[in-house]
Amino acid sequence: MRNMKNQGKLIVSAVVIVVFMVAGFFIILKNKSNSEPTKQEKATLEIRSFMNDDSLKIQYANESKFAYDENIDEDIYISEFDQFEVNSKTGEILQFGPKPSVVGGKQKAYDYSNKYTEAELEKMAKDFITSHNPKIKLNELIANGGNKEETNYFFRWEDRTRRVDGAYPFIEVGFTNGGSILSYVNALDIDKNNN
Repeated sequence: MRNMKNQGKLIVSAVVIVVFMVAGFFIILKNKSNSEPTKQEKATLEIRSFMNDDSLKIQYANESKFAYDENIDEDIYISEFDQFEVNSKTGEILQFGPKPSVVGGKQKAYDYSNKYTEAELEKMAKDFITSHNPKIKLNELIANGGNKEETNYFFRWEDRTRRVDGAYPFIEVGFTNGGSILSYVNALDIDKNNN
């Protein structure tokens, strides 16, 4: 009889332990699903939003230093045709453009249909900047843009209140005459900590 009581206690103890283990597993699973996204997940969401493509396949490539300020660490991400440089600390896209291609590889198709005037493309560039960077006040910057053979247009706005290594901090967007986005650079925050 005493042996049966001990076995009963053992079974109850085992059941209690299993219940706690299962409950613990579900608590961990719930907490994991509610946890903050990783830095790469955040960057992927930011890039998809930037490109207005929720299904864009993005892959982490490597760490680097921003070309316009070696004090800014960045993470490089690539899609099939494009490269994105993301500020490692803020998650902000610093630069976007065609990824270095392999000779003979597939090329991105751009629209060169001469659909837009330079003034229309400049408005598109302004709209692009204000929709992606609402904190930037283009009216406080100096426009300095131009076209390249009337097919590619690059619109740049500079912060003329300071110079860094002989150049003005700037933001720039490039479009084809058919409205395809070519590139984007946001170098407005370069060397801010060193001034």
